[in-house]
Amino acid sequence: QLIAPHFAARFTDRRWLIHDLGRGEGIFFDGQRWLLGKVELQHPPRDSAEEQLYAGLWRRFFAAVAIPERRNPRLQRHFMPQRYWKHLTEFGAEGEE
Repeated sequence: QLIAPHFAARFTDRRWLIHDLGRGEGIFFDGQRWLLGKVELQHPPRDSAEEQLYAGLWRRFFAAVAIPERRNPRLQRHFMPQRYWKHLTEFGAEGEE
């Protein structure tokens, strides 16, 4: 609930949903106002073609700037626990780890 006003002010030109998987709650913005409530998704929404394009570009950028000799999964886990990696684009579909 605390983040809704920030995102509503920042992304006024589109509809969006922020889904808290752990609590089963979500914030939905319809372009005019935001609503907080319980969310039960029967089928998770699919990424648009544009979203998939940008995710692929981000993964390619992430791989291109990475220095293999400096790879340090232990340090990565220190800053972002591995259990959250499934939600990060760079560790997603093309599977870094």
